[in-house]
Amino acid sequence: MTNDLIKQSKRGVFTLISGQFFRFLVQIAAIVIMSRLLSADDYGLTAIVLSVVGIGEIFRDFGLSSAAIQAESLSQAEKSNLFWLNTLIGLILSVVLFFSSWLIADFFHDDRLIPISQVLAVVFVINGIATQFKAGLNRDLKLKEITVSESVAQFISTVAAIALAAYGIGYWAVVYQQVINYLLVLVLFAFYHGWMPSLPCFKTNVTHFSKFGLNMLGAQLLSQVIRSADTFIIGKFFGTDVLGIYNRAQQIVLISLNRINSPSTTLALPVLSRLKNNNIEYYKFLNYGQSVLLQAVSFTFSMLAINAKWIVLVVLGAKWDSAVYIVQALCVVAIIQVASYSHFWICLSKNLMGKRFLFSIYTLPVFVTFILIGAALGSLETTLIGLGLSNLLLWLFSIVFLRKNGIETNEITHSPYVICFFYMTAILSLMAIGHYLNVNTVIKHVILNLLLISAVVSMYVFSDAFRMSIKNIINLKAKAR
Repeated sequence: MTNDLIKQSKRGVFTLISGQFFRFLVQIAAIVIMSRLLSADDYGLTAIVLSVVGIGEIFRDFGLSSAAIQAESLSQAEKSNLFWLNTLIGLILSVVLFFSSWLIADFFHDDRLIPISQVLAVVFVINGIATQFKAGLNRDLKLKEITVSESVAQFISTVAAIALAAYGIGYWAVVYQQVINYLLVLVLFAFYHGWMPSLPCFKTNVTHFSKFGLNMLGAQLLSQVIRSADTFIIGKFFGTDVLGIYNRAQQIVLISLNRINSPSTTLALPVLSRLKNNNIEYYKFLNYGQSVLLQAVSFTFSMLAINAKWIVLVVLGAKWDSAVYIVQALCVVAIIQVASYSHFWICLSKNLMGKRFLFSIYTLPVFVTFILIGAALGSLETTLIGLGLSNLLLWLFSIVFLRKNGIETNEITHSPYVICFFYMTAILSLMAIGHYLNVNTVIKHVILNLLLISAVVSMYVFSDAFRMSIKNIINLKAKAR
């Protein structure tokens, strides 16, 4: 690993962190204000369509952005052809969603989903055009430009959404927010990249990108289906009101999780792709990255879980009190999901996406079955238990998959095992203590927070892997200089 790459990647950490912190504040403000302006039903309706759009976005990207990023060389003609291919796919998906809107409404027994789906169909075209602009910035490690573009777009679209919600147009405020955000991102990506596509060149072969993209598509598609399964199942079994409450609880967790997932991959993929033939440096960077990420995230979600009652009251308001236990359950799920991020990085950088696609096909039924069993038992609580168990099994199955494909899993699993199971145990134990602790609410939360900090200090003293992950966080700034 060259010194320049080390410095560039670690400066990228601070660029991403600063941008993600700004976007975190913007999203918090949006949730605080809009949760008091919109109803659970409003959020339930938009959550259904946005989940459908999320699955369609995998088709729209077709894995071509990652193919362009990891390619050793990329000519103007190749990049232009990829641009037109992404745009064409986006247009096709837009038409498909528009004419599928009646089927979506029929499945969920709500005709309001028809116009929502038809308006949001335009997102595919916008993002199709933007794909290669972002890939180019990413390939050049221009993380500052990506961060500024996404932050500015989110801020402006959020202000617009709050104004529209206050005006009284209900769920349409969320719909228009998405469209405005993606339009602004497209404009800013194009401006910062300073690149214009040429006309399609049929003599230039991009089938090797398409092959990589096809493998990427399959794996990402199934991953997105897995991420959306809970939304579809809860919406179908319990209706849009319950789904809206679940969605708000989910957003409290996702504002942290989403600020980590995409940026961490944005930073890790270019670096790991360049190091894939140097195992020593490859695993060194991988261990460093995942230990810092998992330790920071797990502590954050543990604090969020034990203070969920106060956070829900402040962020969402008193009418959303039933979201508290959902937030706590999703914090446990989030820790498991973050522990598996590095597995995705490995598959991308080691060209294992085709095999990961087959792995996802085999494991998807297991994942969905656990959630369906929980929903069939008749309560949201059992559904959440099914969601947690399915994510835990997927993580463990993924480790076995990597081992069978030649990855030295002993190099990358010890620290995540220690961190993940410690914090999951801490959350569940402290939730149980809090349930039976019959004292003043303020005193109870003080006790629970002190117990968590004490447990972390104890692990720091007695566990080498745990202590090293915290030291990596402490030393992060010094290493970036």
